[in-house]
Amino acid sequence: TGICGSGTNGDYVTVKYNSDGVQQWDIRYNGPGNTHDDARAIAVDNNGNVYITGYSTGSGTDKDYATIKYVQTGASVAEYHVPLFPHHLSLEVFPNPSRKQIRINYDLAAHEKSYLKIYNATGQVVKSTELKTGTNSFLWNRKDNSGNIVQYGIYFIELRSGVQTKKQKVLLLD
Repeated sequence: TGICGSGTNGDYVTVKYNSDGVQQWDIRYNGPGNTHDDARAIAVDNNGNVYITGYSTGSGTDKDYATIKYVQTGASVAEYHVPLFPHHLSLEVFPNPSRKQIRINYDLAAHEKSYLKIYNATGQVVKSTELKTGTNSFLWNRKDNSGNIVQYGIYFIELRSGVQTKKQKVLLLD
């Protein structure tokens, strides 16, 4: 198993030989994005099924993990795609700097627990909340978790979803 092609259009290629070294079949896999696919590993189960895994550019996604299962005849019986970064994560904070409230726009396409945390300059969490998935906004009125107005200064907004994190520095003016 390896890559066959040139430039950005390489495909997975798998060649099967019998015990005498005679080629039985060869198969190319061109992923749904019709661009570069990069086979990285091969495994064979007790039934002789062959599993090829690596990276593949998806259709409408960036790189995915792609695993293909071939039976003895070389027929592909299963194809699995899992996004390499399973969700999109974006964070936009404005106005920055601000004297009053701050609008925090975010986009979470994941179905994992997602959190917004706001830290002061010493690293203490002053505000935290669990967020809904999708495109939403959170209006921070400069109050901490206890309802007290925070002092002016530098704060750090952290958006965390699964293993991905986005951060942005904001300045609160007096």
